[in-house]
Amino acid sequence: MNEFLIKSGIAKGEGNWYSRLTSSLYERNVGQKLNNPLGYIALALPSLLIAYIVSKMGFAVGVVILAIIIGLPLTFVAMFYLKFGISLIIVFHFFFSE
Repeated sequence: MNEFLIKSGIAKGEGNWYSRLTSSLYERNVGQKLNNPLGYIALALPSLLIAYIVSKMGFAVGVVILAIIIGLPLTFVAMFYLKFGISLIIVFHFFFSE
């Protein structure tokens, strides 16, 4: 049953070379580059743009934007990682079945 568990993070020095590489890249890109004033601006501008679009065009456009932001990554991850895709289908079925 442990093969279906999803690890949320990898400690430094743990795991294979790929997990160490992705952990290092994540720490370098998110932890260092976005944790400064320029990173805050880079994250605030798209959120302000989306807020402006939603305020001008309405709630329905906001729901569509949110569906795109959440739905596209979930779709691609579910296509390439079978265990995650099956888990996602089970969770969706639990919440959206009659």
